[in-house]
Amino acid sequence: MSSKTDIPALSTAATAGAISVFVTAGPFGITNLMISITLMITGLAYIARNTRDWLESLAFALVMSFITTPGIGFLREWSLGSMDAEKSTVSGLFLFFSWVVVTVIVVLFDRYCLQVKYGAKSVDN
Repeated sequence: MSSKTDIPALSTAATAGAISVFVTAGPFGITNLMISITLMITGLAYIARNTRDWLESLAFALVMSFITTPGIGFLREWSLGSMDAEKSTVSGLFLFFSWVVVTVIVVLFDRYCLQVKYGAKSVDN
């Protein structure tokens, strides 16, 4: 990675995302959406403009996708009308496929838009 902040930013975002998903019981709530948005913006602010190779783009996409999971869970709960349920109605399989789809979208966006089209610059320059 191009910056000394890349690895800590990715690690912090992934850890916080994991905590937000697994700490609370019950359905996904608005707090999950707030956490997802906050972590996505934090990750983008620290590392989006840095140059990356394919493997680093994949790592970036996996982390961004993972931290969107609580927000996607909230949106799914809301769309199903299960916000007041005691147990989440969002299946693990739905979250897994959402994670895969978002990963593919983010890696393609990173490689095409951030890395090629806009010529992401290394912070070392």
